[in-house]
Amino acid sequence: MKIEALSIPRIGEVIDLMGTGAPFVAPRTWSDYWAYATLFSATCPLAIIDE
Repeated sequence: MKIEALSIPRIGEVIDLMGTGAPFVAPRTWSDYWAYATLFSATCPLAIIDE
């Protein structure tokens, strides 16, 4: 497992993952994740398992 900050290339993967939580969890918009990756990436860690 590798921990890395949220980055723009990973946004699609995060949206796909969050979509699996329906109906209790819904993904935010692509632009929301872009803001997180651009402005707040240090506080948005991702756990990457087997790439």
